[in-house]
Amino acid sequence: YEARPLTCRGMFSMKTCRPGEEADAPELLVTIVSLCWQIIEHLDVGGLYGNLLDLMRFLGDSGPSGAYEAGQRVMKKGVPPTRPVPGFLIPPDQEDQVRLFLDALFDAPTSSGRFRERMAEMRKSPF
Repeated sequence: YEARPLTCRGMFSMKTCRPGEEADAPELLVTIVSLCWQIIEHLDVGGLYGNLLDLMRFLGDSGPSGAYEAGQRVMKKGVPPTRPVPGFLIPPDQEDQVRLFLDALFDAPTSSGRFRERMAEMRKSPF
């Protein structure tokens, strides 16, 4: 795809999907994509979430969106603030494989340390 929204990148199938047919996705991959969405939401703790149309309307308003982009806490009626992830929902039979994925993810280097360290810093953020 030339341009594919982030949400669409989490949708996948091992076969070409046709109208009225179901996708063919390995259960472990579905779990890992769900886990990644939880981590992405956690990265925006103190930010905003809601349905896509709410966010598009909100970010289209130059006042609140400018404050949000500057890292300021912004409250908007109808768009609740994000909260920290309390834990991950993982089927028991996938725990070992998911642990391998999480270990690799959290040990991955970023421009300023390991991903694990960046996540810890973000948890301390006032936003």
